[in-house]
Amino acid sequence: MLALALAAAAGTAQTVYRCGPEGHEYSQTPCKDGRTVDVTDPRSAAQRREAQQAVEDQKRLNQQLASERRQREAAAQGLAATGIVSPRPADAAAPASAARSTKSGKPTAGDKASSTTARVQPPPKNPAR
Repeated sequence: MLALALAAAAGTAQTVYRCGPEGHEYSQTPCKDGRTVDVTDPRSAAQRREAQQAVEDQKRLNQQLASERRQREAAAQGLAATGIVSPRPADAAAPASAARSTKSGKPTAGDKASSTTARVQPPPKNPAR
């Protein structure tokens, strides 16, 4: 907001008031307990031109970098990363024996690796103190 007030005041001499209980509000109209703020640009004409030139240079550089990035992205379209293998779907990863089961619906002995149960060892008992 201060930047807006400073930008507006740069062209013409205006009075700006700092308002609000903590002084975080700015206004062109007087306010209760408001203080005037000096918003004149203390820079010389040469300094303002130099700053404006730096802004223009930065804009050009930004446009150039964006253009280069878009060209790199367009060139990379359709290229896959090397060394990265996409995971196989779960059903394709399961061995053929995992798909078989007995008549009871329980997995066969060769299907232990695909079983959904796990055996957990109980923690060791602490010796009596």
